[in-house]
Amino acid sequence: MNVDGIHLVFPLPDQSSLSSIAPDLYVKHLLRSKHVGSLEASLNLHGFSLNSARLMDFGQVGFDFFCISVQCNAENNQIEDENMAIKIVFRYLAMIRSVGPLNWLHNELRLTLQREFAPKGKLDESLEPMDPMINLLLHLASDDYSLATRLQRFSQRDALTARHLITEYSAQAIADFLTFLTPTGVLCTSLILVGIASRLQLPDSQWQALLRAGRSAG
Repeated sequence: MNVDGIHLVFPLPDQSSLSSIAPDLYVKHLLRSKHVGSLEASLNLHGFSLNSARLMDFGQVGFDFFCISVQCNAENNQIEDENMAIKIVFRYLAMIRSVGPLNWLHNELRLTLQREFAPKGKLDESLEPMDPMINLLLHLASDDYSLATRLQRFSQRDALTARHLITEYSAQAIADFLTFLTPTGVLCTSLILVGIASRLQLPDSQWQALLRAGRSAG
């Protein structure tokens, strides 16, 4: 069975108007933490790893998706293992909600983004200082949004800097964002289920039933 990962996809309202606060980046900053007690550490204890946590860019307008992806391996490829990984993610999200938004943590994120977005000195000692445009292109290449989506969603003035240079803090906006990251309404997909359906050659109706069973199990 080809096992790749578990993907938890959360539908969201359009996040474009919140680019100066970037609640999704605040949550991503917490989920990607490598400190003791982090989500990554908890998943590692059970043989999983966090693959990504980010907004998804399908070129959509008027709504968004936030996706948390967990990497599996050949040893933890059973439905029971998948359930454990999903529970770990939701328990961690519940903990973040219970603690509530933290101004100092958002400020840490703001300074980190500002430092990363500013032109750097040198890639290595043998190269000339990085051109600001090269630095900008490197950031856009790894950005959650494509350049086309940025031009579609943001004003011409903010198209390149939006979400890289956050300038505001709103505990309410972050708390509202976290209310969407719950088991209610989440779409959970996994190549574990895809592999089962493929091997059994299930018709579409039974495949959809299998997906629903997987979501309810989480």
